[in-house]
Order: sequence, then structure tokens, then C-alpha cells
Amino acid sequence: MFSKIEFEVLEYLERCSWGATIYEIARNVKCSFKSLYAVLRILEKNGWIAVTRERNGNIGRPRNKYILRRSLGSIIRELEDCGCEIRDGKTRFLNLTKVAYPYSLTIFKRSLAKLKYSECLITLMGDETAYPEFIEAAYRKNVKLVNISINNNNVRMIFKKT
Repeated sequence: MFSKIEFEVLEYLERCSWGATIYEIARNVKCSFKSLYAVLRILEKNGWIAVTRERNGNIGRPRNKYILRRSLGSIIRELEDCGCEIRDGKTRFLNLTKVAYPYSLTIFKRSLAKLKYSECLITLMGDETAYPEFIEAAYRKNVKLVNISINNNNVRMIFKKT
């Protein structure tokens, strides 16, 4: 569901109800700023963290402060709904309708990595605009698009590992 760094950031922010700067987060989760910026951007885009400007009277640009919007438990429950469930031993289902685009692609790539030969992955998404990137990611992993249908802003794609 989460990478190690994503989980550690969310866990740290849950302990810091007042929020934390990127410097505080980096020091506590032992991560570089460059990696952390990308993680924080994804978490913000999904609505899990909020970013506020902190001005403390010093000269210069105000610092960003990152605050967890909901509990980590509620975020995990939300993502469990899209978790990859397996039926009949050959088909996996992935519901990404409630997950914002950049993180939905990450979850999709992680699901592709777990796909075994001749297994199918049925993916449901709510955002029509991003689906070409999903097809491209699957192609890079030798997973072929078998079928695609678009209904009322929902995209259903069926992939098969070859």
C-alpha cells in the first residue's frame, strides 16, 4: 500500500498534531529532502496532508509546515477498499476510483510487480485523463491491455501478464 518512506512520514505527522517542517520530517524519518519533496507532494495531492506557510518574524521566505488532515488509520481503511484482491487464483481486482492520480499510478505499478504469468488485473479508475500512463507502465512490465471501457468518467481496464 505505502512505501516505507511514505508510511514513516504519515506516522511521524500523526505524532506531530501541530505539523512539521520538511527539515523536521527529514531528520526524523532519515530521508533526503529531494526524496521527501516527491513523497509530500503525492500525499498532499491525495488530500492526506495539508501545507501551511509558517512565518515566525524572520527575514526570507516562510517555511512550509505539513499537517496530517486525517488519522493514519482512516487513510489505511480508505486504501484497503482499493487493495488488490484475488479471485479464482488468476484474476486480481484493483479499485482506484477513490485515489488521486499520482498515487493511483504508484499503487498500480506495485500491483503489476506482484502479477504472475497468465494472471489478469482488472483496474477501475475514476480519472479518464491518466489512463494512457497506466497502459504504458503495464507495457514496460510485459503486461498487455486486453480490454478497456469508459463509462461516466470511470475507466475499466483489463490487463494480462504474458
